[in-house]
Amino acid sequence: MTNNGGKPLVDQLHEQAARGVEAIQLIVTERDDLRLQCDRMSAELALLRERNNQLDSRLKMASSERDHYMRHAVELVSRLNNIQLLIVSAVEEAGRVAYRPSLVGKAQERETVSSEDVKAIEGILKRLPQNNGDTTQ
Repeated sequence: MTNNGGKPLVDQLHEQAARGVEAIQLIVTERDDLRLQCDRMSAELALLRERNNQLDSRLKMASSERDHYMRHAVELVSRLNNIQLLIVSAVEEAGRVAYRPSLVGKAQERETVSSEDVKAIEGILKRLPQNNGDTTQ
């Protein structure tokens, strides 16, 4: 049997089947490539989610530490302001008060040592052993 083109009908069917097989192979190859790409993207998505979770955890910890130190800073500034107010009020009060002499007496003069006492002490020191305080000799 032949068709209008002069080729046998069986040959035409074989050619058409061969084109169909090539098309199916092309579709299967494309499907496999898309599956591989999907698997890669799924793995990358899982890694990105894990990294995102790690970053969220670090952000929470950093925020907690920041809040902790901010509370300490506010407390410190408050204490420093109180100290400043105390100093300012003490200076103002000192400016309003009349001068009063010191309650502490004058320092006493040192007693002088006579030259005879100095010679006696030097004599005692010369008679001491010269071992620099070492008692094991």
